[in-house]
Amino acid sequence: MDTAMILMIILVCFLAVVVIGVLIFVIFYFTHLRRRRQRGQYAETVKNGNLLHFIDLEKNPRTIDVVGKSIMNKSSLMMEIALLCGIDDPSTLTFVYVKGKEAILYEVDVESLLRRDDHNISQRLDYTATHPLLLYQVMDPSLLTQPPSQIPSLQVSEQPIRDGETRVPILDSTGVEVNYSHDDALRPLKSRQNNNNNNNNNNNNNNNNNNNNNNNNNNNNNNNNNNNNNNNNNNSPPMQIQRRVYSVPSPIILPNRQHITTATPITILAVEYIREDDGSILDEYSTCIVEDARKEGVQHRLTLPDGSIVHIHPNTHEVWLENYRNKNNPVLLRRYTADVVRFTIDSGPNAQWQLYRHAFYLPTGRWCLRAEASHYQEGKDQYQRKQGRESYSIETSSRVFTVDIPSRNRN
Repeated sequence: MDTAMILMIILVCFLAVVVIGVLIFVIFYFTHLRRRRQRGQYAETVKNGNLLHFIDLEKNPRTIDVVGKSIMNKSSLMMEIALLCGIDDPSTLTFVYVKGKEAILYEVDVESLLRRDDHNISQRLDYTATHPLLLYQVMDPSLLTQPPSQIPSLQVSEQPIRDGETRVPILDSTGVEVNYSHDDALRPLKSRQNNNNNNNNNNNNNNNNNNNNNNNNNNNNNNNNNNNNNNNNNNSPPMQIQRRVYSVPSPIILPNRQHITTATPITILAVEYIREDDGSILDEYSTCIVEDARKEGVQHRLTLPDGSIVHIHPNTHEVWLENYRNKNNPVLLRRYTADVVRFTIDSGPNAQWQLYRHAFYLPTGRWCLRAEASHYQEGKDQYQRKQGRESYSIETSSRVFTVDIPSRNRN
């Protein structure tokens, strides 16, 4: 091998190293720009008043990015809120306000609230930052009354709010503002489980009323039981539910809305974050927030909708949870994923399951997307292991998308 050939090989190796270095620099540079753009978009969202503020069924303040999620109607908004608050049936949710000494419930016109009319929607959403709406679960539609057609316009009161009272605006054409108090008679309905317990307690009280001699004692016992139940509910973490034993994480199909465009990426998550101390798991909405921040590979300090704080380590990717009960001793959140994630797009009898590897896009039309998460398990106990028994856990979910072509002049 002559000298010219050796110099040629050295030159080629040098150029290869330079090209690789340039590519690495370009990748890191654009990644940094993307993160700065995302932080700027979030700051612009908060600045422009695109967040809807409301009080959930547990009296916790919540926010939801209406403009960023392209929420344009009441059904889409209630679906997002149902996922955020862990409510099964979004059709029973609405926003209300209470007016008058009779404590009449009036339903807020959500369609008018979400109407895209230049910059007025930002003003209406920004108004909810200081006057959050009240979320209500309608079990008896007869309790709600449509807003009166003629109500005198009132000015915003500058008087201080009393303890236990929160201002709620009437977001209709009249611009009326009223207040409501967290009295027992005006307390929003709880989940179905709590409603069933209350109904059972009411039935027991009705049966006890037949015995005049024992009426007072039974009522006192029932009141003590109700107070203990309320205290237990208040002490439990609002954003967490008990982990299912030997279960695979349920697949989460994103975005969580029906109307999308051909430029909207479809992603599927099959992840659970489990507390190391009590075995409870984060809800789906918080899981999506943590998972999205974890993929960026930088140190994060996130605030979940329930007020808990999550710390993500950039190198180990460990996730630590901190709330009002363990500020000095954060709890480790262990991450569990499914072994296999598959999906299928129903287009008739020839639909086939495909492995999910990365985000994908849908063409125009109406599509039913089904996702399946599964993992392989050995026998759960000693008897099953001796018998050589094995199990295959599967969780499925589905979502219907209406896909349109993105508009260039979209406001």
